[in-house]
Amino acid sequence: MRLPEECKIEGADYEHLESIFQLVLSSYAGLLGLDSFEPIIKYDREAYGPHYKFLSLENLRSWFRSGGREQVFVAVCGDSVIGVVIFGVMGGGEGYVEEIHVSPEYRGKGIGAALLRSAERALTSRGVGRVLLEAHEGAIGFFEKMGYKVLAEVGLYMGKLRYYLLEKVISPSHAPRATETGKAIQ
Repeated sequence: MRLPEECKIEGADYEHLESIFQLVLSSYAGLLGLDSFEPIIKYDREAYGPHYKFLSLENLRSWFRSGGREQVFVAVCGDSVIGVVIFGVMGGGEGYVEEIHVSPEYRGKGIGAALLRSAERALTSRGVGRVLLEAHEGAIGFFEKMGYKVLAEVGLYMGKLRYYLLEKVISPSHAPRATETGKAIQ
């Protein structure tokens, strides 16, 4: 499926951050059947510490300004951010996708696939041959269609949402040898 003509994938900028923050937290709230973000923020604060980027918009802005090792692409339709992918390089030929979310009304229209392909191209250009990601059980089918394979179950998010570790070799010439695999996602 192709990206709708009125939409584009681009590098995120500071003005996108509020929309990204709302999109990510709304996505998790929807998956967990929650009416507010507060239980998610409380859980994430305990799990990841007070500086985790999705605890507050200010944390996200601070993280973005720091220019860390991760890249962020957004899907924009008109003036609205309707999707986001956050990804980075671990080293040794391995990269990761930390977050990928699409607004519910745009799911099934090729947005997630376009975001993921864009991230994979960027990772390949940075010497990555193997991509790792964690996905909830409801997203496994999407990632398998995109060429990912389930490696293991990793646990429950907030005691409710089952997550799995997946991988995809995107560039065999850059992929780590089998003896080099198995690093934990940080």
